[in-house]
This record gives sequence, C-alpha cells and structure tokens, in this order.
Amino acid sequence: MKLNKRILLAIPCLVAFIAVTGSAHASTFSGTIFENSTSYPNSLPATTSGLTPSATFSVDGINFNSNNGAGDYTIAGFLTSGGNTVTNQSASFAGIAGDTLNNSIMEFTGYTNLVAGQTYNVIHDDGAILYINGVQVFNAGAPTAAETSNFVASATGTFAVDLLYAEVNGAPAVLTSDLVATTPEPSSFILLGSGLIGVAGLVRRRMGV
Repeated sequence: MKLNKRILLAIPCLVAFIAVTGSAHASTFSGTIFENSTSYPNSLPATTSGLTPSATFSVDGINFNSNNGAGDYTIAGFLTSGGNTVTNQSASFAGIAGDTLNNSIMEFTGYTNLVAGQTYNVIHDDGAILYINGVQVFNAGAPTAAETSNFVASATGTFAVDLLYAEVNGAPAVLTSDLVATTPEPSSFILLGSGLIGVAGLVRRRMGV
C-alpha cells in the first residue's frame, strides 16, 4: 500500500517536471519598442529608463533586416523580416504594427549561453549597445551604416542579455546577432528530477525489476 501511495504521489511531480523542462526549449527574448524616442543624429541613450514603451513582445531570435522584403520597414515587418516568430504581444502592439520603424528604439532582454574565449557579434544599422550581466560590453550607439560590434566572452555559462537598438536614419534597418535565447533552469528543477529518479529506483527495487 505504501508503495502505491509513493507511485501516485510521484505521477503529478513527473508531469510537472516534463512540462517545465519541455517549455525550456521555447526560449525567447523579451522585446520593448519605444516609438519616436530618438532622431538623427542623436546617439542611442545608455538606458531606456524614463522612456514610454509603445508595445512589448517576445521573439525567438535576433535576426532582422528591412531589406528582406516590401513592408519590412514597419515595426511588425522588421520583427518578422528574418523569419523570427513574434509572440506575447501586448494589447498595444496591433495598433503600431504598421508604423514606420524610423526614430524608434528597441530593447531586447533575456538570457544566452556563452563560451569563454568565443567572439559574439551584433550587426546593426543604426546604433546598438549591449550589456551582459549588467556590464556594458560594447557601445556603438551613434547612427551608422551597417557595421559589426563584438565582444569576447570571459566566462562560460548562462548570462543575462540587454541589447539596445536605435533606428534613426531611414531604411535600411538591420539588427542581427549570434546570441541565442535560452532559459536558465533553476536548481530546483534539477533536484525535482533527481527525486523522481530516486522514486523510480525505489519502485524497481520493490518490484524486483
């Protein structure tokens, strides 16, 4: 009877564990757009503090290029121009989706995995500023034609990303990066998985498997 109770208690834990670990694969960057928040020839501000967000959303990658097709210099067109999927749009997103990208600032936050000694790139037109774990790793905030800014990771692990981008000088607009969104897995998930493995072992011993 005790064995049956333990198995029954383990089942909902196993279901929760599978659901959580499965969702970890759907990693995204959270995005915010600030319309009419800058203009040529201003440089990108070091922070968006004090700016009024126009809309928020999530994207599964940073790969945008307004040269990819007609209509890609609009907000929605730009965000999907590289094949990215846009999700979790705020209610205000639909109202600005067709607006011009010009004079806008975008901010992308989330997590990424880095490998020590490896170089990571951000190609941008116009300005961009990147923070890793709150530390500025490059500041190329001035309006420019498409150029590459990069940094070399000093450690291996999962790190917080905060990427600021400005479009202020008319088409084209470009923002691409090899930073890949990831979801940190809290140690509690690992402990839960270990506990379930222990329960499975107990069942096997009791059943003589």
